[in-house]
Amino acid sequence: MHLLRDACGKEDPFRQIKDMQNQRMLGILPFLRKLVKKAHDPLHTAVKLAIIGNTIDIMMGNRPTDIVNSITERLKDPISERQYLQFRKRLDQCASLVYLGDNAGEIVCDRLLLETIKELRNPDIVFVVRSVPTLNDATLREARAAGIHKAATVLENGIDGPCPGTILGRCSQEVQERISEADMVISKGGGNFDALEEERGRVRDRITFMLLSKCVPYCHYFGVELHRPILAQLGPADSQDP
Repeated sequence: MHLLRDACGKEDPFRQIKDMQNQRMLGILPFLRKLVKKAHDPLHTAVKLAIIGNTIDIMMGNRPTDIVNSITERLKDPISERQYLQFRKRLDQCASLVYLGDNAGEIVCDRLLLETIKELRNPDIVFVVRSVPTLNDATLREARAAGIHKAATVLENGIDGPCPGTILGRCSQEVQERISEADMVISKGGGNFDALEEERGRVRDRITFMLLSKCVPYCHYFGVELHRPILAQLGPADSQDP
């Protein structure tokens, strides 16, 4: 990222791409809200949309219909029913939630999930973004543009450099405390998974990972095919049920 900034002469070389991703997803937000509202289980659909949102960086077509068609097709891919029921049970007992964001554009789907969660359970929610521009990951600027602040308190992670993941030991004291005290943590995307999978103790036990199997190592780890939605609570025994 430092090399990109030096070569481009810009602090945030991906700003225009992030703006485009946000704008295109905001343009279809009414469509996404209808999908959730008419669903038999709105939370289930909102969870799937949030995970599907992890593909925004690779499915950007030239028209909104390209994204709509891609999302509609990907909604057919199942998520683990056992993991979903466990996720819902955690939410039922959740008074405080920390949500670790990932890419611009994708965060519009995160906003929809947060809105759905608040309608059902209304926990205190903190949404964590990158402090320093990192590829197309969301910073405070993109989070506000996507309207995340309407559904959650938005905090920068405090990491003092471009890092495509949430390394807890490098986060600000406030973010570390919020995560430590939260009843539940949602981690979006591969970068956050890579950084948090090796965490141990109480924090790991409370993390729900949401991501796409974008690479072969993820396919092997979770036992799924390429580009499949993953909802996983690993727990102390590293148990997965794809």
